[in-house]
Amino acid sequence: MPQATSTGQILDLFEKHYEELYCHLRRFTTPRETEQLCREAFNELVSDDSIEPALPTRDHLFKVSERLLRERYRPLRRIAEAIRRLNSQDEWKSRKEQEQTSRRAPIATRLLRKMEREMKQLPSDLRQALILLVGQQVPVEEASLRMGVSEELIDKWATHGLRRLTQRMYSHGN
Repeated sequence: MPQATSTGQILDLFEKHYEELYCHLRRFTTPRETEQLCREAFNELVSDDSIEPALPTRDHLFKVSERLLRERYRPLRRIAEAIRRLNSQDEWKSRKEQEQTSRRAPIATRLLRKMEREMKQLPSDLRQALILLVGQQVPVEEASLRMGVSEELIDKWATHGLRRLTQRMYSHGN
């Protein structure tokens, strides 16, 4: 019987903060994905046995939702972070190092060229998914419409493309 009470109380909490949670998550995802994340957060709270003595709060609901969001988009974040690092000039630690390598292309330029070569080696579907999702930062929903496939397939292509690109980039050194 305590399980039904806690489920009812969790449902009340969810209904009370659903609109705010939806708006918060909607900034990062499409409407359909936002609905899925909200449902997953609710299901996780209901199935979590550790919260029975102390019911979850609004903050706990938002933390669970944000964790689910991060888990869903971790591969795309890694790609974006890699591109950001390549574009930054933080590799230069001192003027002396810069002078020593002045005849050679900067590290970031060489890595970008290498990434471009490796991207060309990817199958066209994987490459196009990465270009749309990471390079152009197009939402998954729009990318699926442009390519004429499901959102799940676009996500799989991007994840697989990232994995292959990462393997190729680091398989034979920098």
